[in-house]
Amino acid sequence: MIRFVAFSAVLLTAGMLLTWSPATAAPPAAYSFQELEKMETESVASALAWLARHQEADGSWKASGGAGHGFEALYEADAAKSCDVMATASALFAFMGDGNSLWMGRYQEAVKRGWNWLVQQQKATKTGCMVPLAEEAAGGSLSEREKAAKRAHMARMNHLWGTVALLEAVRSAEFDERLVPVRDEAKLKRHNEVLKPAELAVKWITDDPATKPDKFDFLNPKTVNMDELALLAAVRYVFGKQGVTGDKEFFAGVTESITKIQEGMTEALVPYRYSEDGEYWFGGSISTPQCMIAFVYTYNGGSAKQMAAASPALLAHPPAWNPYYEIGRPSRHPEAGAGGGMKAAPASLPDGLKDVAGSWRDDIANEASWFWQGMAFRSYAAIGSGEWDKWRASFTPLAREHQRRSGPEAGSWDPVGPHARVFGREIATAWMAVTMQSRCRLQISQSDWKYLKEDPRWRARKENLEGAPVLAVKCLVCDMGILSNTPFSKGEGDKIYYFCSQEHQDQFEMNPSAWKDGKKPDPNGEGSEGSHK
Repeated sequence: MIRFVAFSAVLLTAGMLLTWSPATAAPPAAYSFQELEKMETESVASALAWLARHQEADGSWKASGGAGHGFEALYEADAAKSCDVMATASALFAFMGDGNSLWMGRYQEAVKRGWNWLVQQQKATKTGCMVPLAEEAAGGSLSEREKAAKRAHMARMNHLWGTVALLEAVRSAEFDERLVPVRDEAKLKRHNEVLKPAELAVKWITDDPATKPDKFDFLNPKTVNMDELALLAAVRYVFGKQGVTGDKEFFAGVTESITKIQEGMTEALVPYRYSEDGEYWFGGSISTPQCMIAFVYTYNGGSAKQMAAASPALLAHPPAWNPYYEIGRPSRHPEAGAGGGMKAAPASLPDGLKDVAGSWRDDIANEASWFWQGMAFRSYAAIGSGEWDKWRASFTPLAREHQRRSGPEAGSWDPVGPHARVFGREIATAWMAVTMQSRCRLQISQSDWKYLKEDPRWRARKENLEGAPVLAVKCLVCDMGILSNTPFSKGEGDKIYYFCSQEHQDQFEMNPSAWKDGKKPDPNGEGSEGSHK
């Protein structure tokens, strides 16, 4: 069984101590829309300047996490050494999310060099993968196998982050600085420049695991977790929208895996992974928003009720800047007993925080969690825009307050969360910058599930499905495997037609007779997802 390793509170640098104030424990003050916009604009500009200064000569960004991160249950002590693809992809997200691309923007050259570096990693393996392909030795002691499993997790994670970055580059080919679509001939030329690396990266994910080293089995039920499932779902969403070819059927396994993780659950919070013996369960502050956004990306309404219930649970724990950690078993772990996280306030904890230390959850102060919460609240329209407004109002002032203002690290954030401690300042700063970009231009931040709230067809279908069994079905247009509780369906008499997306339902409704009785027009024809090139 994998166990969390407890460690005592770490000593902090003077600079980190100076970022603290007793006011952190107090509820956030009310800020106007204009004030929040100003904070975000200034913080993102400063963060991008810092990231640009720290780009390597080869175009990459280096993960600089240290060995004493205290998160050994999931990561090797030197995990950062193998995470330059993740660091580079995260930095590219921050730049592209602010409107830069390979063809435009103040940081066009930084984006171009970072993209080129990712492509060079693919060329080095000659497979489309962006990380080395060395096989892990079979057998060995339990300790050696656990270490190999951690390295395999990081290999998959790095390739997935890199794949989404390459796909976002394809998406950015469509627009100019004002987000106005470019002329068709210019768009085609841009697409041709960036399409092949993205397709190769997707193909590496969906290829038969038997043709690859074991560590690249992306849907292995014994190893898959919400980190990987959220990124897999993002890959499915972006490549499906951009005319990138790929095996869409493979991604039906993402929904199946999440359903397995949720099996038997009655609470709003989602565990980190499925495990028959309850190996390690996070409290849900990172895995729940990952689950929320993954279902948005895969057009699946199966957990709409659960996710709507999760919103107040997440908002009840607003972001708090807490660099004092004692990694212990989260309270939802079967063997944790009462409490969890920080058991008692360290003597060094500032007075203003001692009253919250006893109930602190060690997975709340987490840059990775904030990244996914930002994505979920910004994209998940089914739970209403009010949740995004509340979450943003609590996150933005906190992030702005704790961003470095002077010295060589001005513009960056100290890596205080457990994941950021593993991966380093570059990744922490990129995640924070993306989370502060309310008007983010990344496609993964622009998905929404508005039809769950606004489309009367879905409301009626939801009422009719209460208590009904969920069945495995296929999209009428593209044959993609989906579940029968998809929000996209059309009933006629005793016949129900199912669709993987609103686009394919709209395509059906434009000419229903062309699709009925087994007839199937070309799904890549006018108006189809595949026609968006």
